[in-house]
Amino acid sequence: KNPPHRIVIVGGGLGGLQCARALQRAGFESISILESAGDCGSGSSYQGLNLQVPWSEVQLPEFPLVRAGIEPSGRFPTAEEMQQYARRYAEEFHLLRMIKFNSKLVQLSPDSRHRWQVLYTNTRERRHFKIVASFVVVCTGLHSTPHLPNYPGVQDFKGKQLHSRDFTGPLAARGKTVVLVGNGRAPSDMAAR
Repeated sequence: KNPPHRIVIVGGGLGGLQCARALQRAGFESISILESAGDCGSGSSYQGLNLQVPWSEVQLPEFPLVRAGIEPSGRFPTAEEMQQYARRYAEEFHLLRMIKFNSKLVQLSPDSRHRWQVLYTNTRERRHFKIVASFVVVCTGLHSTPHLPNYPGVQDFKGKQLHSRDFTGPLAARGKTVVLVGNGRAPSDMAAR
């Protein structure tokens, strides 16, 4: 049995949930997951769009789709299916009790006793909280901090600029003239919709 360490995981997507599960299997009991969204795995969901990775590469070995009770709509999961899969994973392995939803990390700083002072805000309650942790694991995903290009004339643009991470679905673009900057997977998917 491990000593009683307090562990904070930042991010409640599949990466954060898998990390919590691994720590749980290793015998750690005091685990908190800070998730900025209101549900598991919803931070990177583009509602109405599909992921570019097939189910065969996304599903976790200890939690196949059959066990999750999900009947895929196609070879590539939709954002909604991935969110459902993440929630069922959290339910199956009793991780929901660890998650602090609507909780955004504000500050992370070491103290003189080699611990971490974790300050976060609950965006729904509009209150700050503090946790003292032995370890912190950051599982916020590749695109949690958006990069918006700085190009000539951007300061004169009067329209709305979004990073693909903040795109909520095709309805947000309906009836508008849209320019996509970049040629990666996310803009390609958005253009197709």
